[in-house]
Amino acid sequence: METLKTKKKMFFNDAFLEKKALEIVRFFKAEFVDALNRPAAYAHLDDIVPYLLYFGERDLVKQIIMQSKVFSFRGLIHYGDRIISYQNDEFLGGMVAYYEQTKDNDVYGLIKQTARGIGQLLFRDGFMVTAYDIRKEKK
Repeated sequence: METLKTKKKMFFNDAFLEKKALEIVRFFKAEFVDALNRPAAYAHLDDIVPYLLYFGERDLVKQIIMQSKVFSFRGLIHYGDRIISYQNDEFLGGMVAYYEQTKDNDVYGLIKQTARGIGQLLFRDGFMVTAYDIRKEKK
């Protein structure tokens, strides 16, 4: 059975390459954690989570996902008074990537809440809308 260590060994056949990759992960972690107080950070979660998980950063990913509640309205990330559909698609994808690796029940609950929110607020007549205005309660 392949472990994370054997996967890394297969991928990094060069110590220099491994060192550079880990430097990028450290830089990214510092930048992303700093960005957690801005909801836009969650709009790219599905791009980022697989790499963080590959390098063993499960605790950090869970912290990022759980922190999202601060910017959540019915399970969706919002930017001021607006919920933007594609950004929540990316957010949902990141949570699903984490859940597939961990089977974490807390995150599964957030996935269900986000999926419900997408269905309720971001669809009209069977089609996804671009945004939902929280203040005006309009799609």
